Amino acid sequence: MRFQNVLAVFLVCCLLLLAGCSQSENIAAIAGRLEEIFEDVGETFSVRSLEKSNQNLLEPDYITWQTARHYYDTLSEKEKLAYRCIYNDIFGQPERISVPMLKTEELNAVFTALRYDNPQLLFLEDDATLLTAGMYCYFVPVYTMPYWDARATVEAVAGKTKEVIALVTQNADDYKILLTLHDYLCEFCTYANGKGASQCHGALLDGYATCAGYAKALKLMLDIAGIDSCVVTGSVDDNGTDINHMWLAVSLNNVWSFCDPTWDDPVSEDGTQTVEHGYFSVSEQRLSLTHSDIQMPSHIVCDSEEYDYYRNENLLCSQKNYLSVIADGIAVALQNEKTFAEFRFDSLAALQEASELLFSEGEVYALLKEVACLNKNLHTNRIGYAVDEERLQLKLIFSFEE
Repeated sequence: MRFQNVLAVFLVCCLLLLAGCSQSENIAAIAGRLEEIFEDVGETFSVRSLEKSNQNLLEPDYITWQTARHYYDTLSEKEKLAYRCIYNDIFGQPERISVPMLKTEELNAVFTALRYDNPQLLFLEDDATLLTAGMYCYFVPVYTMPYWDARATVEAVAGKTKEVIALVTQNADDYKILLTLHDYLCEFCTYANGKGASQCHGALLDGYATCAGYAKALKLMLDIAGIDSCVVTGSVDDNGTDINHMWLAVSLNNVWSFCDPTWDDPVSEDGTQTVEHGYFSVSEQRLSLTHSDIQMPSHIVCDSEEYDYYRNENLLCSQKNYLSVIADGIAVALQNEKTFAEFRFDSLAALQEASELLFSEGEVYALLKEVACLNKNLHTNRIGYAVDEERLQLKLIFSFEE
């Protein structure tokens, strides 16, 4: 339609010139209008480009526009239009998609929002370019797999995700849903590089992922489970070097906190994998002890620990109750066939006092003897432990007879 307007104005100008029109002010006005049309021609699209393409056979049926898209909400109106144009066509894997005329920084904002909001775009490479042809601008994607491979992978991820969500107990609240999905992911997945490791299918199908794969897999499961979440980026310290990192902000009953499944899935020195909860539903104040340069939409504030794992699982210790809390925590861990028990303290003084009593004075062995009946292979005179005074955490590592 806009192209027809441009053509009409051009023809009018030609007719006026041929007629020898002396009304220069009219010609100037028409020329000004013509210039305006050329300036904003990149804003004009067919109706189809704003609707669902009939080629989007890849799009999972469980993702809708009701799913929260927090990075989309941060975009300008023109960037939002480009985002919708790309999303509505991308599942058909076209070579290019018509978008508004974008600057480089606008393209980066749109593409980042697309990737962070939509973990289901697992076939999309982390790189794209703009192609400008005269008055038109196109988004040129790069795909990591052919269409039919992508379709099979999306369907496999959907099937696996539904299986995992089925593990959630009936009538579970948001906290229990997040805990179930978090623990499954950490048990099933191992941190490793490889093909697809930065996408959700690496974590959910292949069992290995980088931090990006962990975060996107958990976000996808939460999207389908109906729990609001948002990808977060920043830096973490790796033996004195800051490295890029990705995790999530999660809303449990409209209360936002951070969840980092990668850092809750460490590999011990002997190669065994454990599922921890030191980064499960924590505030920015606590997370900032190890994470820095936190980047996420400004409307999300993670200042609560209402759903902190240790608080909700009765594993939070004080100077008044730490001995009973630890005794009960050891028993519950053994009943659940875990190889360790983890605790958090409300003060450094409480942690130091407990460490002195448990290890220097040997009280931990008395506690082990009290629960030895829960596992006949438990060593009651041997135990490993780790004390983190900065994060006020204690981990007891059980030893078993082979």
